[in-house]
Amino acid sequence: MIILIITLLTYQPPVYEGYVYGSGAEMFGWIIACFPFLPIPFYSGFMLTTTKGTPMQRLKISCTPTSDWRPQGEELNKKYQTWTKYRAPCTLRLPKIGFERR
Repeated sequence: MIILIITLLTYQPPVYEGYVYGSGAEMFGWIIACFPFLPIPFYSGFMLTTTKGTPMQRLKISCTPTSDWRPQGEELNKKYQTWTKYRAPCTLRLPKIGFERR
């Protein structure tokens, strides 16, 4: 986060061998740079609108993994099982009113 803030504060338009790019080329570069991150807010919005409950309950449910979630790979899964055996997986308590994702 700090790197992003510093980058935005010290941003200068791109220049190559004395040539200053126009605002259209600069905007195109920003679109290409931001494109991989676009699915995150779209999927978050989808999950928050399709999950049942109050807004806070929907946020909690959306941030909680499903009960059948496991790491991929046998060795990593064994380590995960050992680690969670002696530790509570989550301190977040959801209401017991049967919320499910649609």
